[in-house]
Amino acid sequence: MFGSPLIIYSSDYSAALEKAKSVAANEASLFDIFSLEVEGKNYTKEQIVEFLQDITLPPYEGNYKVYLFHHADKMLAVHANALLKTFEEKPDYAIILLVTDNIKGIIETILSRCQKMYVPSFLENKKEVVEEKVLKALLSISKNDLYTCLDTIKEIEDFNVEDVADIIFSWYRDLTVLKLGLSEVTYPEAKEAFALLKQIPTLESINNLINRAKIALERHTKPKLILEYLFLSPWCQARHCGI
Repeated sequence: MFGSPLIIYSSDYSAALEKAKSVAANEASLFDIFSLEVEGKNYTKEQIVEFLQDITLPPYEGNYKVYLFHHADKMLAVHANALLKTFEEKPDYAIILLVTDNIKGIIETILSRCQKMYVPSFLENKKEVVEEKVLKALLSISKNDLYTCLDTIKEIEDFNVEDVADIIFSWYRDLTVLKLGLSEVTYPEAKEAFALLKQIPTLESINNLINRAKIALERHTKPKLILEYLFLSPWCQARHCGI
């Protein structure tokens, strides 16, 4: 997970920061966790230089040193660019976490060198928010828009996988209803998807898919892999991809 720096982002900064602190606490002792906070409007040159010097030193205790950048979007481009080489070739003992509620404020050269973790806001665990994101991913895959689907899956990773599976099943039930010539559906978006699809997976195959996903969840498979399996398998099956 920590082969490259990790950007932890959310519309709710507190939620992102809480997740980052949890990650940091799991990986290093309190003595080896270094918080970098904005001084004034932006990070200063001195802060960046101090970080670049400190990261060359091995940890005092434990196996890792964790560097937690608060409000990582508050970094001038000239200072962010000074981090690129270190981000690409950081020591194995260094874990770099960048926390933000404005991921668009982080320059592309930094984004391209980092892993990303979306954290739902404390209000986003409501059913309607889960449905909104799941439906977005499902509609995207119906349009063969894999990029949007995969990007949306990143925003679903921290939701309850079984709740996501229930929505997926209801979606394909709606498509089956439309295939039978009926019009009463749970999700109006299914009508748009139905018009685009040439083949509709059977509900039996979707149910089997979900059961296999639940088994994978019990075996502690990463939620991201399970979700990709749930969203992409029906799409691949319809195109004879052999999944």
